[in-house]
Amino acid sequence: MKQMYEDFDEFIAWLKKDGLKPLKSERIWKKKIFANLLNNHAKSVENYKDFLQDKKLNSLVGKKITYKDFNKLVCSVESSHNFYTLKLEDRSILKVKIKDIDVFIKNHIGGR
Repeated sequence: MKQMYEDFDEFIAWLKKDGLKPLKSERIWKKKIFANLLNNHAKSVENYKDFLQDKKLNSLVGKKITYKDFNKLVCSVESSHNFYTLKLEDRSILKVKIKDIDVFIKNHIGGR
């Protein structure tokens, strides 16, 4: 089960960056979060899924996009209400619906 959360340390860093911090002991705080994940605690699992989504979107930065007449590098990705906004190297913008992002990545994103 532990291999399911092999990026746990990254998750903890992401939580800290988001403003969540331990009150007393960081070691106990980490153990509690890990136990919550293993026991499918709703809020912890939701946070972990948000972390994975954020990680996936951040991995797009620097990748080449080939879509219609776009053949450019992604410089940044922002999330809005129903869309992800991909800002490209020439300052052009491409919006992708949140529900379509996985298919879009599979079909239109390549390496550096």
